[in-house]
Amino acid sequence: MKKHAFISFAATLFFFTAFCGCKKENVEKTNNNELPYLNIKIPEDQSQLTETDLNILMEGFQRLNVQHNKEGFLVPTLSAQEANLSKELYAYLMQMIDHTNKIIKGSREWSATHPGMLQ
Repeated sequence: MKKHAFISFAATLFFFTAFCGCKKENVEKTNNNELPYLNIKIPEDQSQLTETDLNILMEGFQRLNVQHNKEGFLVPTLSAQEANLSKELYAYLMQMIDHTNKIIKGSREWSATHPGMLQ
């Protein structure tokens, strides 16, 4: 059940951040080292994340400058240091992105084997 809750939480937060256009500034033109260092302690139960924690997660995604193509989501930011994030936060965000990409890939594979089902 915890795994299902994590999946739902991760997908919701990631898609909200990726598609809502809620960027405060153009991160590409900003040196992340000039921005505040981001760090949070990730609780085992994601329902314990505070509003502040969620804002930090969204800001972290923005700093990673996540891009999307036909294969899934890509992260051009190479390291936690480059994004001015803690290693724990960076790993958590990358885990969410990797998990989302697996869901997308699985959905595409299912669609390929079940043509016409989603029309």
